[in-house]
Amino acid sequence: MRELRISGFFRSYHTALSAELSTSSSTKALSFFLTVVLSLFFVPCVSPVAFGQAQLAGAREYALGHSSFSYLTSAGALYVNPAGLARLHENEILFSTARFRTLSSMTGAIFVPEVGTFAVGSVPEILSTTVALGYGGMVGDFNALGMSVAVTEKRLQGWQFGFGGSAHFLGDTRRSGVDAGGSASFGAFPAVLRIGAGWWLMEGLMRVQYGLTSRIMRGGTMGMEVLASDAVGVQVGLAGMKDVVAGLSYTASNIGVQLGTGKDGIAFSMSIRFGDAAQSRRSEFASRGYDAFTDNMYGEAHQWFRQALNYDEYDADSRSMARTSLERLDSSVVNLLATAKKSEEKRDFPAAMRAYSTLMRLNPERHETSAEMSAAEERLATYVQQLIQAGDSLRQRRDMTRARRNYELALELDQSNAAASARLDELEDLSKENVKAIITRGRGFLDRDQTDEAEREFQRALAIEPKNAQARAGLTAVAAKRSGRVLERGKAAFDDGKYMDALEIFAAIVAKDERQQEARQYLDQTREKLRPEVEAYFKSGLQLYVKEDYIGALAMWDRVLLIDPRHGATLEYKKRAEEKVKALERLK
Repeated sequence: MRELRISGFFRSYHTALSAELSTSSSTKALSFFLTVVLSLFFVPCVSPVAFGQAQLAGAREYALGHSSFSYLTSAGALYVNPAGLARLHENEILFSTARFRTLSSMTGAIFVPEVGTFAVGSVPEILSTTVALGYGGMVGDFNALGMSVAVTEKRLQGWQFGFGGSAHFLGDTRRSGVDAGGSASFGAFPAVLRIGAGWWLMEGLMRVQYGLTSRIMRGGTMGMEVLASDAVGVQVGLAGMKDVVAGLSYTASNIGVQLGTGKDGIAFSMSIRFGDAAQSRRSEFASRGYDAFTDNMYGEAHQWFRQALNYDEYDADSRSMARTSLERLDSSVVNLLATAKKSEEKRDFPAAMRAYSTLMRLNPERHETSAEMSAAEERLATYVQQLIQAGDSLRQRRDMTRARRNYELALELDQSNAAASARLDELEDLSKENVKAIITRGRGFLDRDQTDEAEREFQRALAIEPKNAQARAGLTAVAAKRSGRVLERGKAAFDDGKYMDALEIFAAIVAKDERQQEARQYLDQTREKLRPEVEAYFKSGLQLYVKEDYIGALAMWDRVLLIDPRHGATLEYKKRAEEKVKALERLK
């Protein structure tokens, strides 16, 4: 039997591995995979399909009595149950040896996010080389399926296919609950069926497992592993329920060593992992997910959290946040669609477009949004054309103000609309000729004391030229003339001794324009006339307050404050009455 010495083997791979470790993260996976594939042509390689070789899947599996049919997260799962590859989320090379001298197998695995884990391995045999290829992928949250194929060199019909599956339940962490699984292989060799189950007796600390195979060790096999720490594990097994095996394993961030001993001798394995650690990638994607969630980017957040789960399917926080992000996204989609539809119904197309744009940003994968936005744009174009046509009709009827509004609204909705812009330019030329005539008519109405008609004409002029100084002056004159009329009514009331009526008129004039000196003088005189009435009004209000007629009391006290705005007692009681009114309104 040809033997491959460990020292010579590592010398042959030293250069390739050194180059692998020095490459950038973007090329590590490719370099790693090529290293493994090229090695298949230079390493004397036994049929993994036989799967009876003691050390094919690694010294740890050997120390567990070959019972890892349901759960094995290493490249060695290729030879036991290819479904176990799905739970390996990093790139790995596994070297397994017998008695520290003979290479039992060399296996490489490469993880592809959102696809699964692929593996390739070779096993030295006496007269031939066997190459095995496998794949494992997650199905659902915690379950996995896998398949493999092995071809033996220089052997007629030396091939074999394998299928496997594994399930995890009664636990939401990697080191808890129960797992069960099995695999079947068939082809040129007799078919082999394996089934097994494992149970974490003490979460994160102690696990027992049991396996059955249809071909070897028909009495079953079992193993137990105790984790002294995250890095150190101790294994004990019963191969065939009679041969005791034991082992020790140590796993660091990117390298692991395993040692096992039993009836078949001593086995030693070493694994090397390349690229970014799975936990590091999981943390990175989860962090991006939280950032996107905080920014209300629920679609993006959901994608980041799903990416995190690609590297750790047991990350409960990422799973919960992925679910919450999707719920928030669905709710946002419903609300934004409702907003867009209502805005369209109100002909508020800019608001509808903003809603569709936000929807596309929140959920780029929703392809219907683009079609809905295109349809809204078509409806907007139709509405803009209708506005322009209505403006043309109004213009023919010489209703320039409404025509202008239509053209301006059309241009606001479609800022690049040349037709609306041209029509506004035409109106501008026409308006400059008409403004002078409009202002002249307004002045004529003002001279005849027709203030309402004058105001309407000056407003028309400002609608055409918002900054026209003559039109603004005309409106000021209209206001002054109206104020003069009101002042005359106040004077008449004062002369007739109707001081309270006069007071209200003068107070209103001053409140509107403090520069009305004559009105202010009359206001002061009227207050002096009414000052003796202050106490009477105050007491009347107080009597109404006691009778709980707060509205009447407030009316009386308003008169007091109109005469004497600083009357302290009135101010205090008015505040109380207002609080009473508010309290009564809350009780209704």
